[in-house]
Amino acid sequence: MTEADSGENGRRTGPRRLLPTLTLPLLLLLALGIRLFDLTDPPLDFHPTRQLRSAMIARGMYYAGLDDVPEWQRELAARQQDSQEALEPPILETLVAFAYRLAGGERLWLARLFSSFFWVAGGLALYGLGKDLSSHDGALVGTAYFLFLPFAVTASRSFQPDPLMVALSICGWWALCRWAGASNPSLLRTVEVGLVASLGPLVKVVAVFPLIGVLIGLLVARGRLRAAIRDPKVWVLIVVSLLPVTLYYVRGIFITREMAGETYRFMPALLISPRFYLDWQEIAVRAVGYGAIVAAVIGTMALRGRALGLVLGLWGGYLVYGMAFPHYTTTHDYYQLPLLPILGLAMMPAAEAALGRIRALVNGRWAHAAALLALAALLVMPLRLARGVLIERDFRPEIDYWERLGNLLEHSGNVIMLSHDYGFRLEYYGWVAGQPWPSQTDFALSDVFGGPPEISPAEIQERLSGGSYFISTIPGELDAQPLLARYLEEAFPIVERGDDFVIYDLQHPLSPGE
Repeated sequence: MTEADSGENGRRTGPRRLLPTLTLPLLLLLALGIRLFDLTDPPLDFHPTRQLRSAMIARGMYYAGLDDVPEWQRELAARQQDSQEALEPPILETLVAFAYRLAGGERLWLARLFSSFFWVAGGLALYGLGKDLSSHDGALVGTAYFLFLPFAVTASRSFQPDPLMVALSICGWWALCRWAGASNPSLLRTVEVGLVASLGPLVKVVAVFPLIGVLIGLLVARGRLRAAIRDPKVWVLIVVSLLPVTLYYVRGIFITREMAGETYRFMPALLISPRFYLDWQEIAVRAVGYGAIVAAVIGTMALRGRALGLVLGLWGGYLVYGMAFPHYTTTHDYYQLPLLPILGLAMMPAAEAALGRIRALVNGRWAHAAALLALAALLVMPLRLARGVLIERDFRPEIDYWERLGNLLEHSGNVIMLSHDYGFRLEYYGWVAGQPWPSQTDFALSDVFGGPPEISPAEIQERLSGGSYFISTIPGELDAQPLLARYLEEAFPIVERGDDFVIYDLQHPLSPGE
């Protein structure tokens, strides 16, 4: 420390003391602020099927407690909610429905606020964990990557459980890391840590894979693995960490049966296909960036002890997770979200070394300022890209289209929909309910899983028999199913046909010869 950086009592003053103190709060505020751009735009920019699913669940919860709405809306909201598969506990949807009540109306943008806040809070936890394992500077860079990667900005404000799952997972890893570093944690402390670690998998079960990886990695890093296996506290930690999510799925599958029909698309044939791993690499690199992966690998090699056990456990958990869900791993980019905090942690040693080099080149009181200026320069491009993605397209005009179709369908609860996002856009904005009709993409996927590549004429009649209307809104999709198109044209009158939609009245079949 130079004299210019010290006060009379030897305390640090000036930029060297102030800038590091302010940097983290500024990063967190900036991360929250960038996520507020275009806040009220409909959630059709990022995996709308997944977001609208949560939106309909929250709507059903909200309308169930209202007395001053039309009965048909309450019934449709309930039908929309009931038609969604029970994939995980509706924690975020419950919070959003409660926020609707406080706001006095269905404000879908409130979900974005929740998800954004959770992700930024996860960034704070990531910084705390990283500082324990690395340093302030390295933790700042890894946290900045986690907060400002353009893919993270877009995905982390979506109405789905993943942002909350990632944030709670980081808190669980941090708690486990501190527990592993304690000399003799008490039983109460062990239970508390297990409860914190259990929250991520409870929000979404896929978080269990990196959690198990962390448990194994930390136990191995502690040494004396046999002694650890015989330690009752270790088993208490494991049981408490996994018990809540286990009880939830046992209840849903075997007791209430509400999850008994849930489809789990595990495709073991993919695991022996080189194409699967190439596709996995492609979607991961596109989401997180090749440079981040390189920096994370270099940083991992620099780790030692407990930090190395944690990060290696996370890498292993991510790999097992990707192979357990091979279909989603290569088709849904948000399945790469758990990779972001892993990369953020793993790159911290490399970032620390880089910033240390910058400080060495700029000696004196402005060394910290130079390092932070370099960090700020690295944020300019991600912020511009993220903002550009958020404001690239305005989806508000699309709402009028779906509302008009909903009016033409008389807000029926028995619509058969060959429509965008399995009919979810039409259901949510058009206030209808019903069943989706499979598209060509669905038939191709069904063929991969050994299902029929098309629907037979007899099944077409059976599926249409209970509907009030059939609507197609995807140009060319109906023509790609000639058996269905011919049957509809011959058997049912057209309610209305537009440039990109056609509606058939299934309630009043045509008489022979009409």
